[in-house]
This record gives sequence, structure tokens and C-alpha cells, in this order.
Amino acid sequence: MFTSKGTEVYGYRWAILFAFAATNALGAIVYVAFTPLSSEVINFFTPHPSLAEVSLLTLASPLMFVILALPSGIIADKVGWKITVGIGTIIETIFIVLRVFALNMGFLWLLIFQIGFSAGGPPVLASVQKMVVKWFPIKERTVASGLGILTTFLGIMIGTIMSPILYYNFGFGLQGTLTIDGILMVIAAIIFFAFARESPPKPPVVEEKVTVRFGGMLRTRDMWLMAGGFFTGFGIYFALLTLLASILPTIGILGSVNAGLVEGCMTLGGIAGCIAIPRISDALGRRKPFLIIAGLFAAVFSFIIGTIGDLTVSIISALLLGFFVIAVLPVALTMLGEMKTIGAALVGAATGLTMMVGYIGAVAVTLIAEVLSTPTSWYTSIIFLAVLGLIGMLVMSFVRETGEAAKGKK
Repeated sequence: MFTSKGTEVYGYRWAILFAFAATNALGAIVYVAFTPLSSEVINFFTPHPSLAEVSLLTLASPLMFVILALPSGIIADKVGWKITVGIGTIIETIFIVLRVFALNMGFLWLLIFQIGFSAGGPPVLASVQKMVVKWFPIKERTVASGLGILTTFLGIMIGTIMSPILYYNFGFGLQGTLTIDGILMVIAAIIFFAFARESPPKPPVVEEKVTVRFGGMLRTRDMWLMAGGFFTGFGIYFALLTLLASILPTIGILGSVNAGLVEGCMTLGGIAGCIAIPRISDALGRRKPFLIIAGLFAAVFSFIIGTIGDLTVSIISALLLGFFVIAVLPVALTMLGEMKTIGAALVGAATGLTMMVGYIGAVAVTLIAEVLSTPTSWYTSIIFLAVLGLIGMLVMSFVRETGEAAKGKK
């Protein structure tokens, strides 16, 4: 525990981060449970649902983020991050358990319960930066945010691998797999409520007073520039993640295994970046350069992945894209909390708003990329993604630096 001028930095902050990480990671693991088991879900029910209907089980989460991310952030600012995450965790846990019973009730009930589960995700993830500013000193906030966010991508990766293993290798079938998911989520909920605390007895830093209220934040230029960056970043990442299986065969990279490998490398790069990039940002005391680099790399590497047609080059490009583009998310969230018109008091609402715009981008950009494609070519779609990355880079160049170096502090 470190003390300075009425503030204290508690070692227990890492237990807080662990509690958040547990519920966030398990939520992500369960969220992707159906993605690798689409055909199994189709064959399980009679009458058989279509592939488009089964895909709604995965699309429910982005839809809920569009609807609930901003309200969740506002609630986190009003009542605290612990209550907000607790509400999300309870919602997720209840509907995960109900999913098991839905298998005997029909596909429609499974979809309804999956939508209910997805409603618990936004309160959890929209509260991450609120938790960080309550417990962590300024020089650790980007790192802490990065560690919290990387559990989302780690959970997605684990869930994609775990579901087929439970289904086939262990022979649990669909009901057994969903039951294991439910048990793990209950354990995560217990961990969260056992360890989570809203705030330490003394704050880690004395925060500057916010100069505007929520309405004023909405009129802040940098707020909307950051939202634009989220739109382009989320849009490019989710479009590639969704469409790579269709894009790669048109440039000579065949097989779902290869497509999955490239997709997995993009997520793996993001996990590594969430560990490294925040540390570098904190060490340099700068945020803005990383946002600009993310836009540039999104443009360059999305173009390479979508046009070169070499598996090795695609894997390396996916790793680099994930490392620099996904990993900029905690840096961007830290910037929101450092803006004088947002600060600690409104960081929950700002996080919710930018994530809402980001998920709108994820849906819109993916749909536009699909419309621009032809049965034999995705070239126009890839050009669209590359141009979007350059636009994101340009937008980020107008955001004002908020890091310690810009304030003249060492």
C-alpha cells in the first residue's frame, strides 16, 4: 500500500481486477459457445432452424450493446461500477442456467434466453473504466484497463476452442456443454461478489472536478471524435472477423481451418497488444500516437489480408492488426477518463456511448462490406475497409492529447 497526500494505493486493487476479469471472461466464453457448434444446434432441434436463425444466437450480443451500452455507462456513473457489473452478472447467470432448460422447450426459447443473457454483457464491459479510475493510480490505469479488456478476447478464444472439445472430445453433447457453461458462470459470479468492492477507503488519486455535466459532454468535440474512432475500429475488426471465411477463398486461401487460423491470430495479437501497448503508452505518457497508428495499421493490414492470398503473410498481418488495433481500446478508454469534460465522474457514460457507436459501426460496416462484394470478389469491400482505416487515422489526428507528457509532467 502506497500513501501520498491523503491518497492511498491498495494492493487489493488487483483482487478487484481479478473479480471483474472473472465475470467478464466467463461471459465472453459463454457468448461464443454456439459459434463453432452451429450445425449441431441446427440438427438438435425439430423442426430444424436455419443457419441464419442460429447466427442470431451470436448476433444478439452486438445488438444488446447498441441498445444498452450507453444506459449501462450512465448507471455506472450514478450508482457505481460494482452494482452495475453485479446486475449484469446476475442477468448473465440467470439466463445461462435457463438456456439449459431451453433445449427441451424449442429453439425460439433458446434464442430468447440468449438475448436475455446478452443483455448482461453491456453493464459489465461498460463499467471497466469506472472500476479502473476508482482503484488504480493514473500511471497504472491504461495497463489495468488493458488487462480487463483482454479478458474479453481471451474468453472468446477459449470459448471457441472449449465448446467443440466439451461436445466431441468429452462427449457432453449440447446439453452437457451448456450445463458446464452454466456452472462456470455461477462460479465466476461467486468470485465477483466475494471480492468486488466499489471503492477503496481512500482514493488512489485526487481527481480534477468535472467542468460540464452529461449534456455538456455530448457537446464535446473530442468525445465525438473518439466515438468516430470506435466506429471505424470496431467496424473493421468485426467485418474481418465475420467475413474472412468468405473473403480468403476468393484470393486462394482455402479451407475453414485456415480462415479460423487467421481469425484466431487477429484475436491473439489483440491479447498480446492489450498487455504491451498500455504499458508503452503509460511509460511514454502519450495516448494519441497509438490511436493514429491503429488507424494506419487497420488500413494497411486489412488490405494485405484481403488481397495478397498468401497464408503466412495473412497470419503475420492478422497478428499485427490485432496487436495495434484491438490493443488501442484500453488506451482510448483511458483518454476518455483523462478528458477534463468527462473525468472520473462521467467516464462510465463516455465508455458506454463510445462502445454503443462502436457496435453500430460493427454492424453497419459489415453489412456495407457484404453489399460491396460480388460472388467471386471482395476487392471493393477490402478497399472500403482500408479507406475507413485511413479516415479513422485522420479523425484521431484531431483528438487532443491527454497523457501525462502533454501536461508537462514526468
